[in-house]
Amino acid sequence: MVFYLRKNKPTAWKENVYAVYDIKTSIELEEITGYVGDKVDITAIITEDLTNKPVPGGTATLTIDYANKLSDGSLGASTYTDTVEVDADGKAVFKDVKLEYPGTYKYTVTYSGYPYNHHDEGINDYLSSEADSKLNILPLNTTTTSEDVSGTVGDKVDITADIVDQNGDPVQNGTAVLKVNGKEYTADVKNGTAVFEGVELPSESTEA
Repeated sequence: MVFYLRKNKPTAWKENVYAVYDIKTSIELEEITGYVGDKVDITAIITEDLTNKPVPGGTATLTIDYANKLSDGSLGASTYTDTVEVDADGKAVFKDVKLEYPGTYKYTVTYSGYPYNHHDEGINDYLSSEADSKLNILPLNTTTTSEDVSGTVGDKVDITADIVDQNGDPVQNGTAVLKVNGKEYTADVKNGTAVFEGVELPSESTEA
């Protein structure tokens, strides 16, 4: 609490002491779900704790901790951050945030605080605060196609597979597995294509 000394005019000077408070704030967030590569808007609503009214200023910083997956605890990639202004309605909107890696991650919004200085309302500063929620990033569904292959039993051939995601875009990387009569062949995926080399043709027609 801060005590503020105020002098009244225009009559004889009088000194009045008012109790002025630093007000705690809270941040409202939603759990976000989307697919890898999606761009989403993340909205934080900042309110003051006394009356639940919106806080009309300051900045908010978004942090997505891609280094730690909540879903399995394995290491991901880096950390994403962005800072925006809080509007008069107490909203901080982080626009076009790209969802980078599949998994469940924690995202955090940190509010800077705001020097409101409306002493006649009993308010000095709005204090900083922090809150977090979950970001669920789903892997894209994929479709794999290849042409029929014919030849003599025991021949070894190369088989090419085309792999696209649910948006029709080529899958850029990863590993593909081909199974023929219980035998597995692996190939790297590059720009939507996987080439399985030296696949031995079986003794009868089969689907791989």
